[in-house]
Amino acid sequence: LPPPSPPSPLPPSIPPPPTPPPSPPPSPPPCGLRIDFDRDGSEADLANDINNLGGFPGPGPTVTVSACDGGLAHGVEPPSGGCPCGCGCVCSGLAPAPAGTPQQLRFSKVASLYDGSHQTEPVQVLDLVLTNETEYTPWSSMRNGREGKKLGEVSVAASTDTRFKFRFTDSNDTDGTPVVVPYAFDLCLFD
Repeated sequence: LPPPSPPSPLPPSIPPPPTPPPSPPPSPPPCGLRIDFDRDGSEADLANDINNLGGFPGPGPTVTVSACDGGLAHGVEPPSGGCPCGCGCVCSGLAPAPAGTPQQLRFSKVASLYDGSHQTEPVQVLDLVLTNETEYTPWSSMRNGREGKKLGEVSVAASTDTRFKFRFTDSNDTDGTPVVVPYAFDLCLFD
């Protein structure tokens, strides 16, 4: 009998493919306040804005910036009782706000409140409401309101001081009851 054949050589050892890294955990649901002047890209939100800060009507669904015909010269003192739409804007044909219009600047549906319980939907949509607590003289109330889709603007005449109150209200609450935001947030002001 012939001697037994030697065992065939084993193929070189190939390491197993590396184990893929574990998938990252899902993002936690949002928690906090998000302010966005173009929250859902809808022009319908603009129709619910109120632009009558201090009783000075500004642009809105029925008033356009064309109501401003020019301004007082620089350094001229405002007339007694103020200016109909601000001292930087001499207005013609600008009707006062309808009776009963609150003297406020309301940015409708600009804030979303998240409590961490929903992945994408806010638990509450809020309006940002500004009122003046001291005398208010705008340079041009025609500048008040949304500036593009990213900012809100409040016009204040030079050499005047006004204390404003900012508050959030539920967008569905017609009474305007303030909403307490239980999270810290930053609000940036540009001057």
